[in-house]
Amino acid sequence: MTSIDFAALYQEERKKALAQIKTSNKNKSSSACSSSVFSRDDQRSIFRERVEKIDLSKYKLEATGIDSIYYIGEFISKEEEKALVDAIYQDDDKKELNYGEKKSWVSLSKRRLKNLGGVPHPSGMYLENLPKYICDFNKVLYQSGLDVEQFVQEEEQMESSLLVQDKTAQLSQQASYNQVLLNEYQCGKGIRPHKDGPLYSDVALVLSLQTTCLIDFYAEKPKAEYDEIPANIACNVFLQPRSLLIFCGKAYTDYFHGVRDVDRDEIDSTKCMNMNQANVEHAQVIPRGTTRLSLTIRKVRRVVSEKVFTSHEAEEIERRRKWWEQAIDN
Repeated sequence: MTSIDFAALYQEERKKALAQIKTSNKNKSSSACSSSVFSRDDQRSIFRERVEKIDLSKYKLEATGIDSIYYIGEFISKEEEKALVDAIYQDDDKKELNYGEKKSWVSLSKRRLKNLGGVPHPSGMYLENLPKYICDFNKVLYQSGLDVEQFVQEEEQMESSLLVQDKTAQLSQQASYNQVLLNEYQCGKGIRPHKDGPLYSDVALVLSLQTTCLIDFYAEKPKAEYDEIPANIACNVFLQPRSLLIFCGKAYTDYFHGVRDVDRDEIDSTKCMNMNQANVEHAQVIPRGTTRLSLTIRKVRRVVSEKVFTSHEAEEIERRRKWWEQAIDN
């Protein structure tokens, strides 16, 4: 499948959104769904408390012509990884209490995913409840000093409309991440090169679980079939289980990124930016495991923070969800 042109989709949906806004205040009904940015479960966190901020300068990767990529190995422990994976799959068995509290897996051409927090859209994302394990991880990011403000300009923050008055949400609000894509890849499957686009702040965090892969960065979209090794890879990063990848700035706005459809990865010392950190060698071939999970954590710039949705708004959310699932099926 050809990679989606996010710029064209953005403009098309923006036109629809502007037309929708003109009639959005009509036919308000009492048929409503509850929505909250963060869950209110008081159970113990699956993550240990972080007491020190991370010095990002120690984790910045260097490559010619590309900046602002960070790799933190063993960001969570093996015990935390197991608890997180268990929580992800146990969530499938829960009954949905409020709108957005439980999400079913969506099967795309190469992966399964859950869209958590809401559906990004040019006219604003309707905020939905995040699972407790995501709220717990947001707290870890905040305690580690990895909130959005570390990576984007102050003037961009002023554009955001994450206006939440709940006292229980304030800590996660400071962490600022409000949307997560939970991806499940089987061995040999990846994702075509793409950019995450302007609906998000210019930073993405990727937590990898269970097995390894190489993520490639490109200055231009590759023309070769993606199960081959494209000639125009600018650089790549070897992602180990429990690692956290962060890319922002030009690495986010100017470069495409993707994961090849292969069942093993070969390290190339002229491309791999984190050989020392990942303890891998040139020409080393590393088989991928059976199933890889990844959490892609981002901040949607514009949100709708209504606590109650009309039936009309609920229908609009579902329309946007279908559009979004098509847009990211790459």
